[in-house]
Amino acid sequence: MVEMSDCDECCAEELQVIYNFLRKADTNNNGKIDADELKEAREQLVNHRVEGIFKALDADKDGKISRSEARGQIRRHFDDLDANKDGFVSRDELRKAAQEKPGDIIPKGKALPAKGGTEGAREK
Repeated sequence: MVEMSDCDECCAEELQVIYNFLRKADTNNNGKIDADELKEAREQLVNHRVEGIFKALDADKDGKISRSEARGQIRRHFDDLDANKDGFVSRDELRKAAQEKPGDIIPKGKALPAKGGTEGAREK
């Protein structure tokens, strides 16, 4: 049971989204999510995110993201995402990157910028 007394309407909606996701992930409806169900749910989530990114960024609808179409983290890590070095990020390349651990995508020594946008910045 989740305590809802301090929760606003938006919070309740977020909890409902999570609950719906968990129910959908439990494909055999036994009230538990096993490793195979979790893996399948993660793959569906990754595919959904990749399709959303392509819908937002693939302006010419050619099925790949060029450097000029890339924005945000896709632009920032374009060279790392473009595994075959053809100058484009394909769905497969983006899907593969989304399934990897962050350290496996971004080579060591290429740290992500600190919050606030400046690499190596420290709070005083």
